[in-house]
Amino acid sequence: MPPSKNILLSIYCYTYAQRTIGAARTSTYYALAPFIGAALSFLLLCEPLTPLFLVATTVMAAGCWLAAKSDK
Repeated sequence: MPPSKNILLSIYCYTYAQRTIGAARTSTYYALAPFIGAALSFLLLCEPLTPLFLVATTVMAAGCWLAAKSDK
């Protein structure tokens, strides 16, 4: 798929998600993208797992958890 169509598909999916599950949840799921990218880099590119990466992953996971938790 050409890059321009990929961008359009991405924008469509993001907009659709905002309409169906709301902006807050869409943003929380969007924040998971770095985790998916990192997992793929380990699986497909055999990137090393460094201590700094583990610290960064912990901080990002805490941020996702805080954004997703309910105030109920």
